[in-house]
Amino acid sequence: IIGSVLRDFLYDLCDALKMTPFIPPIIEHVYDGTSAYVGWLESGCQVHTWFGHRFVSVDLYSCKKYNISTVIDIIKEHFDPIKLEVVIDR
Repeated sequence: IIGSVLRDFLYDLCDALKMTPFIPPIIEHVYDGTSAYVGWLESGCQVHTWFGHRFVSVDLYSCKKYNISTVIDIIKEHFDPIKLEVVIDR
């Protein structure tokens, strides 16, 4: 089920930020988690989960400006985090 959650998250993020995907999301299940990636013409986004620690990491890279509040809203909608840490590196 986590694969479909990650796929939906990446498609919703793409739509909301008006990014242009050049490949569909790639989802790979590993020992204790799942990772996903979508490539955009404007850069891309990768997500890593770690089931044992109820941890999700979202790394978004973009040459195009976007609203960080939109990203946070979509993260909250799909993952319902107890704690959310945002790091912005310009």
